[in-house]
Amino acid sequence: MNDKNMKKLIGKKIDNILFSGFVYHDEYLVFTPNMNTIFFQFNDYYLMFDGRDDDLQVKASFTSEILFDYQIYDDEKYALSEEYNSLLTNSFDDHFIDDIIIYGMERECDNIIKFSGMEILLSSHQILFIDGYTFNGLNIGGIEQKLFWLSHEENENCDTLSVGQVKINKN
Repeated sequence: MNDKNMKKLIGKKIDNILFSGFVYHDEYLVFTPNMNTIFFQFNDYYLMFDGRDDDLQVKASFTSEILFDYQIYDDEKYALSEEYNSLLTNSFDDHFIDDIIIYGMERECDNIIKFSGMEILLSSHQILFIDGYTFNGLNIGGIEQKLFWLSHEENENCDTLSVGQVKINKN
C-alpha cells in the first residue's frame, strides 16, 4: 500500500467502524473485543488496522472481507461490534474523510503500510486517531488520544505524510 492507495479514501464516506472479537456464552452472551484488529467499512471494501506487532506499530491494508485470523476456544464464536455510533460524535451525519495524516509511515509491501499513528480528519470536523502505543492492541480515539500519543517523547519528531495534500513534512 502506498500514499496513492490511501489517497483514494479522501472524499469517501465511512459506512461503519467494526471491532472484531468473540462472544462467550455463560449465563449471558458477552462480547470481548480483540483490540488488535479494527475495520473501517467503505461501500464494498474495508480498511483493516492490525496492531499485533510487538514494536507498537500499526499495519493498515485494504481487504474485501472481515478477517478473523486469531484463535478462539470451542465454546466461543467470532463476532463483530459496530462502533460507528460510539466513536463518531453525531451518528446522523455522514462522515467523509477530508484528509489523512500518517505519522512514521513505512512501506511493508505493496498492500500494507506500517505506521506509528494515523490521524483521520472528517468532514464533520471530527478527528479519529489510531495508534499502537499499547501492549493491549490498538488505541482509537479523538483529539485526546492524539495529544496523549504526542506526549510521548519518541513520537515528537516523527516524520508525517499528509495524504490529502500529498506532502511530507517534519514535526
